[in-house]
Amino acid sequence: MGSKLRQLTQLFLFWTLGLTLGGYMLFPYLESVGLGLGEMLGFFALSYLVQFCMLLPLKKLAPEKVLVLGMLSTALAYFLLALIGGILGLGLWIVFAGASFVLFWVPFNALWFEHKKWGNAVSGAAYYAIIFTIGIIGPMAAGLLVAETSYSTLFYASSIVLILGAFLGMGIGEKKGIKEKALGYGRGLEAVSGFKTLLLLEGIGMIGAQVVMFLITLEYFSEPLGFGLFLGSTTLVAVVISLVFAKISDEKHKRREFILLTSAGFGAAFILGAFAHEVVFWFIAVVLISFFRSVFPPFPMALIADTKKDIQAAMYGRELVFSFGRGMFLVLCMLLYYALGDLRIPLALSGVAMVAYPIVFDKFKRKKLGLA
Repeated sequence: MGSKLRQLTQLFLFWTLGLTLGGYMLFPYLESVGLGLGEMLGFFALSYLVQFCMLLPLKKLAPEKVLVLGMLSTALAYFLLALIGGILGLGLWIVFAGASFVLFWVPFNALWFEHKKWGNAVSGAAYYAIIFTIGIIGPMAAGLLVAETSYSTLFYASSIVLILGAFLGMGIGEKKGIKEKALGYGRGLEAVSGFKTLLLLEGIGMIGAQVVMFLITLEYFSEPLGFGLFLGSTTLVAVVISLVFAKISDEKHKRREFILLTSAGFGAAFILGAFAHEVVFWFIAVVLISFFRSVFPPFPMALIADTKKDIQAAMYGRELVFSFGRGMFLVLCMLLYYALGDLRIPLALSGVAMVAYPIVFDKFKRKKLGLA
């Protein structure tokens, strides 16, 4: 493993640990400060739309120069949330954590997929395997820490982990003569030509797995420890299989088959979850959702890396479409919840989007993207 890739991996381990510690417990924290489920949906909708607004003015990018700033911005977000707390602390969290999409996610994704050390699908699976491996122990550790201390202690801990990661990552930007690449939202959207509809559908699906599923889980486990143990245990089954899937995909170069299989399975898992009311059946549904959330995303990510030469602009365009689509879908989820009083309808809509994904891909996008 090259030195730059090793640094990126170390950086991402600390980034993921810091976000997992603070991010998973954000859900019970929102409940603890008095937000209802509809208000929580509004909170996350606002956070994604703020991210979109921050991404729009991005004109140039030198990825190695800003990664550390992205980590420090997110560390500041959790520090202020711990220090101030409440609605004001959450507002500041939205701003400073939102800046990480400009300063961390776009640059990191560009650098991760530029190195071409592994196959693109294995690179994507390794990326998500880090997220999901830490996702096994992180929520459990976070729930235990809150149970034994407080939310403030947890958010301070998250901030410290991110600062440590930023310190280790400082060497990435030491290379002389790094040139900033011109971007702009027009170029970013052009760079994901052929993918925008697919990205919108994927974003809707990921909201089901990253927000709606967690909010439904709060109905069963509102205490931090129980919430963390539930999420950690359901994640346990997903990681190794995603790597196996990705390795087979890179060897066989059959992105289409794997995308169709995993996206359809992801959608079916959401729809099954919408009908799971008893805690045992909800556990099974979350296991299935977590599994497909692990195995599906590496393949669309690999497809972008396979087909797009300007990877920085493509990753920028990807985040633009994701942030806008996720924010608007969460607004719809909030309206549906206030109208119907049921989070399982938005969960089912995430499932419908993911069932539509392979149909749109195969009927309308496959030939345009040059896939057999």
